[in-house]
Amino acid sequence: KKCRAEALARMPIAVANQKRLAALVNERRIPSPEARGDVDRLLSLSLHCRAALTALAPTVDRRAADALGNKVLVELRTATLLYLSTEREAGSIGTGKPRAAVVDYLKKTASHASELVSLAPLSDEETPSLGVALSRDVVDMLHKTSLEWTVPLPSPAV
Repeated sequence: KKCRAEALARMPIAVANQKRLAALVNERRIPSPEARGDVDRLLSLSLHCRAALTALAPTVDRRAADALGNKVLVELRTATLLYLSTEREAGSIGTGKPRAAVVDYLKKTASHASELVSLAPLSDEETPSLGVALSRDVVDMLHKTSLEWTVPLPSPAV
C-alpha cells in the first residue's frame, strides 16, 4: 500500500486519468439487468449463428453460406447496436422501447437464417446434421425472441 500511495503521489495526472476512465466505464455500462439480459441474448444469437456456419461449412457451398451468414451476422449486429442506442435514449424506462425497435430486424434476420437451413443437402437420415440442427435452432431462437419482444411488457408501477 505504501509503494502504491507513493507512486500515485508522483503521478497526479495518472490518478485523474484513472478517475476519468472509471467514470467513462460506468457511463457505458447498461444499468438495467433486463437490458443486459436482452443484449446477452442478442450476442448469444450471434454466437449460435457462427457455430451453425462452422458446422455447415463442410456440407454446403462455402460462398453461399458465407454470404448468408454475413448477412445474418450484420443484421444481428445492427439489431444489437440499435437496441443499445434506443436503451440509452430511453433511460431506465424499461426494455419495451428498445425491444420494439429491433423486432423487425429480428424477423428479417430469421427469414435470412432460414435460408441457411435450405442450403444443406437433403439427407435420408432421420437425424439432421449438426449444421442443420444448429441453423434451425438459430431460426427458432430468432423467431421466439421476436415474438416475445413483440408482446408489450407491463409498465413498471410508478
